[in-house]
Amino acid sequence: MEELSIKIISERLGLKGGMKVLDIGFGLGRISKYMIDNYGVHITGLTISKEQMDRAKEHCKDVADKTKFILSDWQDVNPRELGEFDRVVNIEMIEHVGPKNYHRFFKFIYDSLDKEGSVLIQAINSNYGTFVNNPFIDKYIFPFGVTPKIDWMISAA
Repeated sequence: MEELSIKIISERLGLKGGMKVLDIGFGLGRISKYMIDNYGVHITGLTISKEQMDRAKEHCKDVADKTKFILSDWQDVNPRELGEFDRVVNIEMIEHVGPKNYHRFFKFIYDSLDKEGSVLIQAINSNYGTFVNNPFIDKYIFPFGVTPKIDWMISAA
């Protein structure tokens, strides 16, 4: 992800020093590192990829005191045990959640936020209601994932 994209995401989240941010599906840690370095936030991240977690920990080793990376599926975590967050960010991961889980996913996010909290979800989406992905996306980007229809996400949220 380009630094300009990360900057725009951070600005849209309205980050301020000391905020607690939950990053669901944090990738390689570039977004976490940027938000810590430029806004002074604390990041808790969830991922199901040990390789990504290892890379993120390496990338953020100089700010390890402001990160908590957890190797777990969001479905296996009690959001109340994580604490409340000022912001939740989810970048191009909801494609893996699947429409049948949208309601549970948005409830997880809701339960993770404090009263004044907000969420930013960046997704590849579609105007078509199909569970068959573009073959390129299915093979190389999100195997077995679904490019969500915006209406599905809005309805679930």
